[in-house]
Amino acid sequence: MEKESDQRMNRLFLRERDELHPPLVAEKIKVGVAGMCQGAGASVIGTTLAKIASKNIKGRVKFLEIAEPGRHKPMLFDSLGMDKRFAGRDFFEFYSAVSEGRPIRGKANIDEGISWALITHNDLKKFINLTKEEKIHLINNTSCDMLVCDINCNTSDSSVADQWESLVDEMDVLIFVIDPMPSRLLAGYSLFSRARALEEKGKKIIWVINKYNDGINKKECLAYLRIKTYGVIPLIQQEKFYTSEYNCRLPYHLKELNLPLAELAKKHEIFT
Repeated sequence: MEKESDQRMNRLFLRERDELHPPLVAEKIKVGVAGMCQGAGASVIGTTLAKIASKNIKGRVKFLEIAEPGRHKPMLFDSLGMDKRFAGRDFFEFYSAVSEGRPIRGKANIDEGISWALITHNDLKKFINLTKEEKIHLINNTSCDMLVCDINCNTSDSSVADQWESLVDEMDVLIFVIDPMPSRLLAGYSLFSRARALEEKGKKIIWVINKYNDGINKKECLAYLRIKTYGVIPLIQQEKFYTSEYNCRLPYHLKELNLPLAELAKKHEIFT
Protein backbone atom coordinates (compact mmCIF):
# COMPACT_ATOMS: atom_id res chain seq x y z
CA MET A 1 0.00 0.00 0.00
CA GLU A 2 2.82 2.37 0.86
CA LYS A 3 4.46 1.74 -2.52
CA GLU A 4 1.18 2.42 -4.37
CA SER A 5 0.74 5.65 -2.41
CA ASP A 6 4.27 6.74 -3.34
CA GLN A 7 3.59 6.00 -7.01
CA ARG A 8 0.41 8.09 -6.97
CA MET A 9 2.29 10.92 -5.25
CA ASN A 10 5.04 10.74 -7.87
CA ARG A 11 2.49 11.08 -10.65
CA LEU A 12 0.90 14.02 -8.86
CA PHE A 13 4.25 15.82 -8.58
CA LEU A 14 4.99 14.93 -12.18
CA ARG A 15 1.74 16.53 -13.35
CA GLU A 16 2.41 19.62 -11.24
CA ARG A 17 5.89 20.04 -12.72
CA ASP A 18 4.54 19.70 -16.25
CA GLU A 19 1.94 22.37 -15.59
CA LEU A 20 4.78 24.72 -14.66
CA HIS A 21 6.59 23.91 -17.91
CA PRO A 22 4.11 24.05 -20.82
CA PRO A 23 4.94 22.11 -24.02
CA LEU A 24 7.11 23.77 -26.63
CA VAL A 25 4.40 23.21 -29.24
CA ALA A 26 0.66 23.38 -28.63
CA GLU A 27 -0.05 20.36 -30.80
CA LYS A 28 2.06 17.64 -32.34
CA ILE A 29 1.22 15.06 -34.96
CA LYS A 30 1.06 11.65 -33.30
CA VAL A 31 1.44 8.63 -35.57
CA GLY A 32 1.09 5.17 -34.08
CA VAL A 33 2.60 2.12 -35.77
CA ALA A 34 1.50 -1.31 -34.58
CA GLY A 35 1.95 -4.83 -35.88
CA MET A 36 -1.06 -7.11 -36.11
CA CYS A 37 1.16 -9.92 -34.81
CA GLN A 38 4.66 -10.30 -33.40
CA GLY A 39 7.31 -9.93 -36.10
CA ALA A 40 5.07 -8.12 -38.59
CA GLY A 41 7.74 -5.43 -39.05
CA ALA A 42 6.18 -2.47 -37.23
CA SER A 43 9.48 -1.32 -35.70
CA VAL A 44 11.25 -1.32 -39.07
CA ILE A 45 8.41 0.63 -40.66
CA GLY A 46 8.16 2.99 -37.67
CA THR A 47 11.86 3.89 -37.61
CA THR A 48 11.86 4.35 -41.38
CA LEU A 49 8.81 6.61 -41.20
CA ALA A 50 10.54 8.70 -38.52
CA LYS A 51 13.57 9.14 -40.78
CA ILE A 52 11.35 10.09 -43.73
CA ALA A 53 9.60 12.63 -41.49
CA SER A 54 12.92 14.14 -40.42
CA LYS A 55 13.62 14.89 -44.08
CA ASN A 56 10.14 16.22 -44.90
CA ILE A 57 8.95 18.42 -42.05
CA LYS A 58 10.33 21.60 -40.54
CA GLY A 59 10.31 20.57 -36.93
CA ARG A 60 11.46 18.06 -34.37
CA VAL A 61 10.76 14.37 -34.91
CA LYS A 62 10.73 11.86 -32.07
CA PHE A 63 10.51 8.08 -32.18
CA LEU A 64 8.96 6.55 -29.06
CA GLU A 65 8.98 2.86 -28.24
CA ILE A 66 5.91 1.77 -26.28
CA ALA A 67 6.41 -1.72 -24.88
CA GLU A 68 7.01 -3.68 -21.69
CA PRO A 69 10.73 -3.83 -20.85
CA GLY A 70 12.06 -7.35 -20.96
CA ARG A 71 9.08 -8.87 -22.74
CA HIS A 72 10.14 -8.04 -26.29
CA LYS A 73 13.54 -9.27 -27.38
CA PRO A 74 15.80 -8.56 -29.14
CA MET A 75 15.89 -4.98 -27.94
CA LEU A 76 15.27 -2.19 -30.43
CA PHE A 77 18.01 -0.24 -28.62
CA ASP A 78 20.51 -2.92 -29.73
CA SER A 79 19.02 -3.40 -33.19
CA LEU A 80 19.55 0.30 -33.94
CA GLY A 81 23.08 0.25 -32.51
CA MET A 82 22.39 2.97 -29.96
CA ASP A 83 25.41 2.01 -27.85
CA LYS A 84 27.64 2.86 -30.81
CA ARG A 85 25.64 5.89 -31.91
CA PHE A 86 25.80 7.43 -28.45
CA ALA A 87 29.33 6.35 -27.55
CA GLY A 88 30.71 9.14 -25.37
CA ARG A 89 27.26 10.76 -25.06
CA ASP A 90 24.54 10.37 -22.46
CA PHE A 91 21.34 8.63 -23.49
CA PHE A 92 18.36 10.01 -21.56
CA GLU A 93 16.24 7.16 -20.20
CA PHE A 94 12.61 8.20 -20.62
CA TYR A 95 11.13 5.08 -19.01
CA SER A 96 13.21 5.49 -15.86
CA ALA A 97 12.39 9.20 -15.68
CA VAL A 98 8.63 8.64 -15.92
CA SER A 99 8.76 5.75 -13.46
CA GLU A 100 10.66 7.90 -10.95
CA GLY A 101 8.48 10.97 -11.46
CA ARG A 102 11.17 13.09 -13.11
CA PRO A 103 10.26 15.61 -15.87
CA ILE A 104 10.77 14.60 -19.50
CA ARG A 105 9.88 17.75 -21.42
CA GLY A 106 12.78 19.17 -23.35
CA LYS A 107 14.75 15.92 -23.08
CA ALA A 108 16.11 14.40 -26.28
CA ASN A 109 18.53 11.82 -27.69
CA ILE A 110 19.34 13.21 -31.14
CA ASP A 111 20.80 11.05 -33.88
CA GLU A 112 19.99 10.93 -37.61
CA GLY A 113 17.79 14.00 -37.10
CA ILE A 114 15.51 12.05 -34.75
CA SER A 115 15.13 12.08 -30.97
CA TRP A 116 15.01 8.48 -29.74
CA ALA A 117 12.99 7.45 -26.69
CA LEU A 118 13.76 3.76 -26.30
CA ILE A 119 13.76 1.11 -23.61
CA THR A 120 17.33 0.69 -22.34
CA HIS A 121 19.26 -2.07 -20.60
CA ASN A 122 19.12 -0.03 -17.42
CA ASP A 123 15.30 0.00 -17.65
CA LEU A 124 15.42 -3.79 -17.79
CA LYS A 125 17.68 -4.00 -14.76
CA LYS A 126 15.24 -1.85 -12.80
CA PHE A 127 12.28 -4.09 -13.85
CA ILE A 128 10.38 -0.97 -14.94
CA ASN A 129 6.80 -1.61 -15.99
CA LEU A 130 4.91 1.61 -16.71
CA THR A 131 1.19 1.84 -16.05
CA LYS A 132 -1.24 2.80 -18.81
CA GLU A 133 -1.43 6.32 -17.36
CA GLU A 134 2.35 6.65 -17.33
CA LYS A 135 2.60 5.50 -20.95
CA ILE A 136 -0.01 8.07 -21.96
CA HIS A 137 1.94 10.68 -20.01
CA LEU A 138 5.06 9.67 -21.95
CA ILE A 139 3.19 10.06 -25.25
CA ASN A 140 1.69 13.45 -24.47
CA ASN A 141 4.48 15.16 -22.56
CA THR A 142 7.46 14.53 -24.79
CA SER A 143 8.64 17.57 -26.75
CA CYS A 144 8.46 17.36 -30.55
CA ASP A 145 6.46 18.43 -33.59
CA MET A 146 5.90 14.91 -34.88
CA LEU A 147 5.85 11.78 -32.76
CA VAL A 148 6.12 8.29 -34.22
CA CYS A 149 5.09 5.66 -31.67
CA ASP A 150 6.00 2.01 -32.05
CA ILE A 151 3.13 0.47 -30.06
CA ASN A 152 4.31 -3.02 -29.24
CA CYS A 153 1.97 -4.23 -26.50
CA ASN A 154 1.95 -7.89 -25.60
CA THR A 155 -1.74 -8.44 -26.26
CA SER A 156 -1.52 -12.10 -25.23
CA ASP A 157 -1.06 -10.79 -21.67
CA SER A 158 -4.52 -9.76 -20.44
CA SER A 159 -3.04 -7.21 -18.00
CA VAL A 160 -1.42 -5.41 -20.94
CA ALA A 161 -3.94 -6.08 -23.71
CA ASP A 162 -6.48 -3.75 -22.11
CA GLN A 163 -4.00 -0.87 -22.50
CA TRP A 164 -3.86 -1.22 -26.28
CA GLU A 165 -7.01 0.67 -27.21
CA SER A 166 -6.25 3.48 -24.74
CA LEU A 167 -2.80 3.93 -26.26
CA VAL A 168 -3.89 3.85 -29.90
CA ASP A 169 -6.72 6.25 -29.06
CA GLU A 170 -4.05 8.88 -28.31
CA MET A 171 -2.85 8.77 -31.93
CA ASP A 172 -3.94 11.06 -34.76
CA VAL A 173 -3.07 8.46 -37.38
CA LEU A 174 -2.59 4.70 -37.02
CA ILE A 175 -0.52 2.52 -39.31
CA PHE A 176 -1.35 -1.14 -38.83
CA VAL A 177 1.25 -3.53 -40.22
CA ILE A 178 0.17 -6.94 -41.49
CA ASP A 179 2.31 -10.01 -42.16
CA PRO A 180 0.44 -11.93 -44.92
CA MET A 181 1.70 -15.38 -43.88
CA PRO A 182 -1.53 -17.34 -43.12
CA SER A 183 -0.35 -18.51 -39.69
CA ARG A 184 0.55 -14.92 -38.78
CA LEU A 185 -2.84 -13.68 -39.99
CA LEU A 186 -4.57 -16.23 -37.78
CA ALA A 187 -2.34 -15.42 -34.80
CA GLY A 188 -3.28 -11.74 -35.07
CA TYR A 189 -7.01 -12.23 -35.63
CA SER A 190 -8.12 -10.84 -32.25
CA LEU A 191 -5.98 -7.72 -32.56
CA PHE A 192 -6.96 -7.26 -36.20
CA SER A 193 -10.66 -7.38 -35.23
CA ARG A 194 -10.09 -4.64 -32.66
CA ALA A 195 -8.25 -2.57 -35.26
CA ARG A 196 -11.12 -2.97 -37.73
CA ALA A 197 -13.56 -1.83 -35.05
CA LEU A 198 -11.53 1.37 -34.59
CA GLU A 199 -11.70 2.05 -38.32
CA GLU A 200 -15.46 1.59 -38.29
CA LYS A 201 -15.66 4.21 -35.53
CA GLY A 202 -13.91 6.72 -37.79
CA LYS A 203 -10.30 6.46 -36.64
CA LYS A 204 -7.82 7.33 -39.40
CA ILE A 205 -6.11 4.05 -40.19
CA ILE A 206 -3.57 3.15 -42.87
CA TRP A 207 -3.18 -0.56 -43.57
CA VAL A 208 0.22 -1.80 -44.70
CA ILE A 209 0.79 -5.33 -45.95
CA ASN A 210 4.46 -5.96 -45.28
CA LYS A 211 6.67 -8.67 -46.82
CA TYR A 212 4.52 -8.66 -49.98
CA ASN A 213 5.69 -11.34 -52.42
CA ASP A 214 4.64 -13.64 -55.27
CA GLY A 215 4.02 -16.54 -52.91
CA ILE A 216 0.93 -14.85 -51.50
CA ASN A 217 -2.48 -15.94 -52.71
CA LYS A 218 -3.56 -12.32 -53.04
CA LYS A 219 -7.23 -13.08 -53.67
CA GLU A 220 -7.47 -15.30 -50.58
CA CYS A 221 -5.45 -12.88 -48.43
CA LEU A 222 -7.57 -9.85 -49.32
CA ALA A 223 -10.81 -11.81 -48.93
CA TYR A 224 -9.72 -12.66 -45.38
CA LEU A 225 -8.61 -9.12 -44.51
CA ARG A 226 -11.54 -7.30 -46.15
CA ILE A 227 -9.63 -4.03 -46.43
CA LYS A 228 -10.21 -1.83 -49.45
CA THR A 229 -7.30 0.59 -49.25
CA TYR A 230 -3.81 -0.51 -48.30
CA GLY A 231 -0.14 -0.02 -49.07
CA VAL A 232 2.42 -2.73 -49.66
CA ILE A 233 6.06 -3.11 -48.70
CA PRO A 234 7.86 -5.85 -50.65
CA LEU A 235 9.57 -8.79 -49.01
CA ILE A 236 13.18 -7.66 -48.54
CA GLN A 237 16.11 -10.06 -48.49
CA GLN A 238 17.05 -10.85 -44.90
CA GLU A 239 20.76 -10.41 -45.53
CA LYS A 240 20.13 -6.70 -46.16
CA PHE A 241 18.83 -6.31 -42.59
CA TYR A 242 21.83 -8.22 -41.27
CA THR A 243 24.12 -5.87 -43.18
CA SER A 244 22.27 -2.85 -41.78
CA GLU A 245 22.73 -3.97 -38.17
CA TYR A 246 26.37 -4.95 -38.61
CA ASN A 247 27.08 -1.55 -40.15
CA CYS A 248 24.93 0.36 -37.65
CA ARG A 249 22.64 1.74 -40.34
CA LEU A 250 18.92 2.46 -40.17
CA PRO A 251 16.68 0.30 -42.39
CA TYR A 252 15.73 3.61 -44.06
CA HIS A 253 18.68 3.31 -46.45
CA LEU A 254 16.95 0.36 -48.17
CA LYS A 255 15.16 1.79 -51.22
CA GLU A 256 12.74 -1.15 -51.30
CA LEU A 257 11.52 0.13 -47.94
CA ASN A 258 11.80 3.91 -47.95
CA LEU A 259 10.41 4.61 -51.43
CA PRO A 260 7.01 2.88 -51.05
CA LEU A 261 6.69 4.13 -47.48
CA ALA A 262 7.44 7.72 -48.50
CA GLU A 263 4.84 7.43 -51.26
CA LEU A 264 2.32 6.06 -48.77
CA ALA A 265 3.00 8.92 -46.35
CA LYS A 266 2.53 11.46 -49.15
CA LYS A 267 -0.69 9.83 -50.36
CA HIS A 268 -2.26 9.89 -46.90
CA GLU A 269 -0.79 13.31 -45.99
CA ILE A 270 0.72 11.94 -42.79
CA PHE A 271 3.13 14.84 -42.42
CA THR A 272 0.37 17.46 -42.59
